[in-house]
Amino acid sequence: MIINEVEADLYCINCHEESPHEIIYVRDKISHIRCLECDRTMEFQTDILHEYGKHMYYNLANKPKQFNEEYRKHLSSFLFGLPVRIVSKPYRFAKEFHKDFQDIQRYKNKIHHKEEDDE
Repeated sequence: MIINEVEADLYCINCHEESPHEIIYVRDKISHIRCLECDRTMEFQTDILHEYGKHMYYNLANKPKQFNEEYRKHLSSFLFGLPVRIVSKPYRFAKEFHKDFQDIQRYKNKIHHKEEDDE
């Protein structure tokens, strides 16, 4: 998952007290922190498409290593499951890509909607 939303109690400098905040991570970097009481938002520079590209590159670059580890650990189960994995991989990739695309669109809409409210 490239986008992760977490709720945490943090000290708000606008409310002058500890209050619930929504924290949005893109990969492992904080993108936004929003106070749920006063709606004050802190934004950090995040290029979501660049982060998604790094995520995809990392996943693809590590596939040979994962195959090698599985092959060495359990040769028979690896060979037995390989045909099914090869056939189902395009479907699994499309499903993951579709979910990631929806997450990115939801993120952009949320951020864009917030920018329109501020104007």
